[in-house]
Amino acid sequence: MAAPIDKRRPTIREVAKVAQASIGTVSAVINGASHVTEDTRRRIQQAIVDLGYEPNTAARSLKRQRSSSIGLVLPDLHNPFFASVAEGVQSVVQEHDFLMVVGTTGTDNKWEEYYAHTLRARRLDGMILLSGSGKPTAGLVKLVHSGSVVFVDECFSGLEAPFVTATNRTGARQVAQGKKSPFSRPPRQMM
Repeated sequence: MAAPIDKRRPTIREVAKVAQASIGTVSAVINGASHVTEDTRRRIQQAIVDLGYEPNTAARSLKRQRSSSIGLVLPDLHNPFFASVAEGVQSVVQEHDFLMVVGTTGTDNKWEEYYAHTLRARRLDGMILLSGSGKPTAGLVKLVHSGSVVFVDECFSGLEAPFVTATNRTGARQVAQGKKSPFSRPPRQMM
């Protein structure tokens, strides 16, 4: 009979013990510091592989005060424009090694309030919002004042926040002149 498998995640302490290094040195290797000798770096990297160690992103977020996560809130994903916005945001987020958390509201601002509160509580680095309801909620106003929101295709009167808009007239002109399909999207880059 085989020995039971330990499903617990290995810790940085265990990596340090196996590699015969300090926790600080293991951390330095994980974070790409250059002051570690090549021999020590190899031992630590081998211990990481052997143990199957993965850094704890929650702990890293606490230390860095950043989650490397962005919330994208849209009315729905059935509309080709909203889906296109989601794909565009995702491509940029991937380039910067961020996680994108998507929420849909069905244009109901109680869901916008929910996402504003939830994204703030989970300490996401920011929120990109394509509202659909047209009414800012109290939670959204708090996020705007913290500088954590970018609006897509709209801005709210009295709220100073960055926003990105589509060039509707230019796009319509290109469609009318046959230069562009109304349903075309740029080709998606795969990793």
